[in-house]
Amino acid sequence: MSAANGCRPVGSHTPTSGGLARAALPYADAAESEVVQVYVSNSRGWALPAGDPAQDALFRDGCAERGLPVFIHASLLVNLGSPTPATVTRSAETLAHALRRGRAIGAEGVVFHAGSSVDAGHAEAALRQVRESLLPLLDETAAAGGPMLLVEPSAGAAGHWRPGSSTSAPTWTRSTGTRCWASASTPVTPGRPGTTWPPRAA
Repeated sequence: MSAANGCRPVGSHTPTSGGLARAALPYADAAESEVVQVYVSNSRGWALPAGDPAQDALFRDGCAERGLPVFIHASLLVNLGSPTPATVTRSAETLAHALRRGRAIGAEGVVFHAGSSVDAGHAEAALRQVRESLLPLLDETAAAGGPMLLVEPSAGAAGHWRPGSSTSAPTWTRSTGTRCWASASTPVTPGRPGTTWPPRAA
């Protein structure tokens, strides 16, 4: 499937429980998705599963046959600007894992939330953290040929960065140099009906 008439594709955040291909492909078919987004780890935790190579291959091939672009959404706990060192470390590890898994399943991008410095007094240090954490990841994924890292703004959330907005673009330019960032979410529908949006880890 593909978007018609040049319109933005509409898709689904597909379930993966029971096996990536086994769960996601029938869901995408039933929803007539034009693009899919998946979690490759617990959306509310730090565990980083290795994945199932057989399911990865079936999912990758099935999406290719259907013409479905694939995106990964990283754990909602990711916050590279956190004043808590353990959260920053885990956030970087989670993004590295998502990028590796993205290569395994043929994903075009890994989406993560912009995050927050949490404490206004930590803002400048948080920018340094973001730079120190992201540049190695960007170098690695560029050398490997992808996937892209796509930052999703947290619109309306007080104290959260919003890359792409007129007020925060200089912030992310200072942090990541000349790197390019997406300023909006991937072109899929939000999470499944009934899901809640948990707070980002401090």
